[in-house]
Amino acid sequence: MILIMKVRPDDIKNIRQSVPIEPMLVDLGFTPKRSGQAWMICCPYHDDRNPSCSVIEGGFFRCFACGVKGDVIELVRHVRQLSFIDAIDYLARLAGVSLVERKSVDQAVLAEAARYYEWCFHNTKGGETARNYLRKRGWRDSAMQTWRVGYAPNGRGLIDKVREKFGERGLDALIANKLAYRNDNGELMLSLVSRVVFPLWRGGDVAGFTGRALREDERPKYKHAFRGSRSNMLVQPPPKEKADVVLVEGVMDAEAFARHGWYAVACLGCEVPSAALQSIAHKAKSWTICFDGDKAGQQAAIKSLRAVLSVAHNVPVFVMQLPDGRDPADIATDLPKLRQKAVPAHRFLAEFLPRPASEVECAKEVAHWQAACCDLGHATLIGDVLRERWGLPLADVAQHFARRTRIAARQAVVDGVFHPEWRDEQVQAAIEKIDNEHLHFILLAARGVALSREVIKSLQAIDADGFLPVSPRELLNLHARLGDCKKA
Repeated sequence: MILIMKVRPDDIKNIRQSVPIEPMLVDLGFTPKRSGQAWMICCPYHDDRNPSCSVIEGGFFRCFACGVKGDVIELVRHVRQLSFIDAIDYLARLAGVSLVERKSVDQAVLAEAARYYEWCFHNTKGGETARNYLRKRGWRDSAMQTWRVGYAPNGRGLIDKVREKFGERGLDALIANKLAYRNDNGELMLSLVSRVVFPLWRGGDVAGFTGRALREDERPKYKHAFRGSRSNMLVQPPPKEKADVVLVEGVMDAEAFARHGWYAVACLGCEVPSAALQSIAHKAKSWTICFDGDKAGQQAAIKSLRAVLSVAHNVPVFVMQLPDGRDPADIATDLPKLRQKAVPAHRFLAEFLPRPASEVECAKEVAHWQAACCDLGHATLIGDVLRERWGLPLADVAQHFARRTRIAARQAVVDGVFHPEWRDEQVQAAIEKIDNEHLHFILLAARGVALSREVIKSLQAIDADGFLPVSPRELLNLHARLGDCKKA
């Protein structure tokens, strides 16, 4: 990425010291609580249920639970999944600090392309055709403006405009972002022609485009233009408030759900945008996956479900299946009714996840799904329903789950099973000293599940090194604090 001008060290220091901490934290989705000269928030670097991260005036933070620390620039980059320059830009606007020419050539050219496509959409004959096409698909004019829909005409208008404003560096940026290419004669040609165009977003900036053919017989139906992977791109700007999030296939599907108040993320026929899901996870009130009801749609839902479960913490996850041969854009008015028929993730997996051939492979598959979950509630439900459906003993699943020692250790630290001041490798070493079944019981104890007195007694025998924050004989009391469970 070519920078027009580097941000000076004095600018960074000025931004860090000037940014209003509390408004920034609220805008990032936190609920800050004042504590002396600092604000306490739930740490975004680990599954923090009680605020343990301190953010102070001057622009620095530190988590007293996991030990991560840094400045507000790093915090913004992590939460919003932004580049360094984009994070500086975001904080500069909050702080009221002026940075001259802080954008990259890439970003400036993409923003110029978005404005050009929008103008063509509203002011050309081809744009009128594109508007009428979207109206037939159920789009309102207000939605076209909200989504910043554009039209890519024939001709060299975008090339001429970019050359005039940015010179050869601008043309290089067009090529780098797949908006243009050179033919065999070396002539610069535009990639998106005679298509309705939708911008793709990374953070609050345009990061690329996807163009839809206006004729149904034209192939490919969609063409994409962006640099690198689309895994961190959205078809809408990030949500400003909490929203029900739905994962769909294309832009048309996304807009159909948006009419009913959902915030939609589209795969665009590519890989699941996992980084984009992570960037908006803190704004999700619920997650819904919606693909076709045929076998291919079920397979796509299973693949996407793993990515959603990896970011869905303490919120419900559903799968909605459409009637065969229909897509959300065609049945937009029926979506609220279909939403009521959406099934929880664990029930969907129980019905449609293919059963492996052997019991060993079944146990591995269950453990794999449990380890993919960032929320122990989802992991427990999925484990229970798949074990019951496939007839697997708990010990078999626990054995394969425990082989993912590092994942289990990290989750155990989050749940307060091990001493919080221990490092990950110390916890891992402690886990390796106990057998797999006992590890599973310890993780269950952390979730507030009551254990039998026989299990408690057996745990006493393996705690010679004192890796628990309390002795095993006190685990029954630990249950009462963690889960208000009955004593076994």
